[in-house]
Amino acid sequence: MPIDLSVTVPSPTPAPQWLQDIENQLLIRNAVELKPSQLIFDSYTTLHASVLHLQAVEDERQQLRMEQSRLTERVRELERAAANTSVQTSRERELEAKKDALQDQLQLYTQRESDYYKGLAEMTALKEKKEKLELRSSKLEAELEQRTAELQLLHKEYTSLRDEYSRVRLTVSEADRYLRDVKTANEKIAQLQYRIVALESEVNMLRRRLQAALQGDIAAAVDENASANANEDGEGTAMTPSPICRNSSLHTDPHTAISSNSLGAEPSRASMIIPEAHSGSTLHGLCVLDDGKHFLTSGTDKHIRLWNRQSAQAEKYFSSNSIALALDSSSHYLLAGCADHVVRFWDLNSLRALEMTGHTEKVVAACLSSSAQHAFTASSDSTIKLWDIRRRESLRTLLCQSTCNDVTVVGDTVFSAHYNGKITVWDRRTATRSGEVVAHQRVATCVRVSANGMLCVSMGKDNIISVRDARVFTKVLFSTAPEQLTVMMNWARLAIAPTGHLCAVGSGRSSDLLLIRLDGRGQGDAEATDSISSPASVKVLKAFVPGSPSYSNQDSGSIKGPIFGTAWGANEGGPLVSISDDHSVQVWE
Repeated sequence: MPIDLSVTVPSPTPAPQWLQDIENQLLIRNAVELKPSQLIFDSYTTLHASVLHLQAVEDERQQLRMEQSRLTERVRELERAAANTSVQTSRERELEAKKDALQDQLQLYTQRESDYYKGLAEMTALKEKKEKLELRSSKLEAELEQRTAELQLLHKEYTSLRDEYSRVRLTVSEADRYLRDVKTANEKIAQLQYRIVALESEVNMLRRRLQAALQGDIAAAVDENASANANEDGEGTAMTPSPICRNSSLHTDPHTAISSNSLGAEPSRASMIIPEAHSGSTLHGLCVLDDGKHFLTSGTDKHIRLWNRQSAQAEKYFSSNSIALALDSSSHYLLAGCADHVVRFWDLNSLRALEMTGHTEKVVAACLSSSAQHAFTASSDSTIKLWDIRRRESLRTLLCQSTCNDVTVVGDTVFSAHYNGKITVWDRRTATRSGEVVAHQRVATCVRVSANGMLCVSMGKDNIISVRDARVFTKVLFSTAPEQLTVMMNWARLAIAPTGHLCAVGSGRSSDLLLIRLDGRGQGDAEATDSISSPASVKVLKAFVPGSPSYSNQDSGSIKGPIFGTAWGANEGGPLVSISDDHSVQVWE
């Protein structure tokens, strides 16, 4: 009997939408699972009744055949007896009538036998239909499991967002105080900017005086310097010449300072924009190969595409079997962390793939060693794993106190960014935590280390970029909060230039790319290690390529979605590539 699944117990209060969705999915699954079973049960009942009926008909038919044989023998005897007489008796007429009746009954049983075989054919057809229904049921069950997994993933995302909202919600008084603090900070910033301009003018003047002194005009340069200092300070006291500091920022670490000759060319424009890079799918992963000519992207179409920095057409693409959320490469090898909890590894020349399992949640960050023998991955299950790629097994597991959003490795040191705003340092040899700091008031989305291993740069959803000394992790060189920066996503990424003097990050609320200096230029007081950098230290690039063939309207060669991920080539001169929320890829030069 069919089971009515439409009746539900009334609830005193309306259930949340996600709970109703789960209940509807369960009702649909139960209905799909019970329908084939009920059809099988009905078919079996009908078949069993038909078999019993046919067995009874067959028994009756055998009895009738025996009766027919006996009667036929009796008729023959009567015919032989009648051959001796010329008068037909009433007994003979009765037997003839009985014979006709038996023949009619035989025809009836023959018709029933035909119906039996017809029913048998129908039963065979029902069995085939049952097998098709079972196959369809198994497919629906697999689809239901996939949808259930996706629903659980969405539920976890919703829970994390709800928890984040409850933690960062401010009362009215706190918001007012925050606005007052911001206003005061802006006034201080304006004062610091004015002071910075004055100091830069003084430094430029001192440099000119020093050049003049080196040419033999030492006495004149000293007099001019003393008079300039007296005029600027508004005091009558004379100043003696002093050695000139060549670091433009007083709090900049002299070991991490970068000379002007080694900075290389800064990106100044977008050289190419690739719209709809993954055929309309959302982009997630991005990395630049070591050759400086190619880069890789991944998206929700479950494919990875290889691009040339000079062409808007993909040179190669292959399936990742799941959504690749994070990419990293070394030489011609590629590492990908995927949403199905699997870590995948490819040889880009042969496209030979390896899979490593061990995480219980989606893999959100991946880092490949330079030798491509070991890999580091971070997952939403609050673990970081070190993998031996040859043996396809996990060597060590680091247990984190909060969900890990990003990971990067320098030598034997692992840096990780976490949901609770902390940046943690690990020793990969002992699998122990060697340091931890609260770098951000909200979620820390990204952590990167410069190529020389001296600067550790992190970014958080508090819209602050923090620059630390990677060797003395507790030492903050400076923090900057560009007014153009808004970090909206937990997977937002920044990139550091190969020279280490710049970092690139998407604006987050527009299609602009921000270039932020990391060499300390434009910073304020040496004592204010947590001070905010001046606007002069941030360069804004527009994602616009005039006359690009990719676009035909008046917005030709431009993007509309915010940039949320960037990657910079490891070698000087390597491309700077970014991905945006409108499914496009940008190459900068």
